Amino acid sequence: MKLELFATARTARDPGPAFEFVTDSPQFPRFFPGNLLIPAVEQVEVLDPPQRPGTIRKVRVADGSLVTERVDVFDAPTEHAYSLIDGFRPPSSWLFSGAQARWRLRPERNGTRIDWYYTYHVRNALVYPLAWLVMKLGFQRAMQDCLQRMVRELDS
Repeated sequence: MKLELFATARTARDPGPAFEFVTDSPQFPRFFPGNLLIPAVEQVEVLDPPQRPGTIRKVRVADGSLVTERVDVFDAPTEHAYSLIDGFRPPSSWLFSGAQARWRLRPERNGTRIDWYYTYHVRNALVYPLAWLVMKLGFQRAMQDCLQRMVRELDS
C-alpha cells in the first residue's frame, strides 16, 4: 500500500540556483528540524560525490537511525529523486518497507516552483491508518516547513 505526501513552495530564484540549493545535501539538516513525532535530520553524508544516479547518501536522524538513500535521478535544474533503501528502525520499520522522494523544480513567472513528493510503502492495511495519521499530520507538515525555511534563505 502506498501513502503519498506532498509539499510545495515558490522562490524568486531561477531554477538553476534553486536546484543547487535544495540538493546541497550536507546543508539539508539546517532546514529539517522535525515535527511532532518526526525526528530531525542531523547529518547527510554524500558517499563518492558528486551526486548522480546511483550515488549513496547516509542520513543520520535524531532518533538514532542511519538511513541509506540512493539517488535515482539528478537532472539539474529540474528533477532530483531518491529512494530510502535501508535503515528504518522501530517504530518506522513496523509501518514502512521503503520510500521514494522526488523534487521537481519548474520555472514560473519571476521565480521557480519547488514540489517535493514522498511515496511511502506501508507494510499492510492494519497499520495504514496509524501511518497515515503520523505521516500526514507530522511528516508532511515537516516537509512543508522545511521547504519554507529553504525558500526564506534562498530569497534573502
